[in-house]
Amino acid sequence: MCEKYNIDKNMPAIHSVLKIINKREDFVQPGDKQPRQTVPALTMQRKKILCLPMIWGLNSDRQVEYDKLIYNVCQEHVLYERFYRRELLEHPVVLPASSFYESKVVKKDVVNQYKCYKSKKAPIYLAGFYKEYREKDGSVVKRAAVLTTLANKYMLPYQCRMPILLNQHEILAWLNGSCLEYFLHRVPYHVKIEQVSCRAGES
Repeated sequence: MCEKYNIDKNMPAIHSVLKIINKREDFVQPGDKQPRQTVPALTMQRKKILCLPMIWGLNSDRQVEYDKLIYNVCQEHVLYERFYRRELLEHPVVLPASSFYESKVVKKDVVNQYKCYKSKKAPIYLAGFYKEYREKDGSVVKRAAVLTTLANKYMLPYQCRMPILLNQHEILAWLNGSCLEYFLHRVPYHVKIEQVSCRAGES
């Protein structure tokens, strides 16, 4: 379900993104990223692609769930729920990553974590959308969510869902909305998967 991903500063494309976003000050640090942390995000404004810092995770608009963080959204729901649909159509976003992580319960109280990546040199791009929130001090904060879809045959032995993945040359098409339905419903491309940890699960 993508609860964590990595941005590796040694990967040239990621290094370029971090250099742009941290031009004035260190907004985003490299390394593993989890919900509630600030991450680099690509979006489009006035037909120009921009790299901006965003917080990973939306706040629910429902009063009883306001404190609930929404960091992944199923593609099956995104076009049919008003809260998601409007933001997807108006605010698509791409989160650059070196890899993402998935976990699998292999037996009682034992969880394996797997690292998923395209290659050691090529980044992956997580498709999503963002929403703007006005803070008490009047400032505007952008919060992003990753879209997930059914796992492909390579991921299925480890997890039933995975992020919607883009290639670098597809970023513009996602951000301008020209191929939205295609990206939402296609089978994700193949990623390499390797185990990185084995730990005791929560009892």
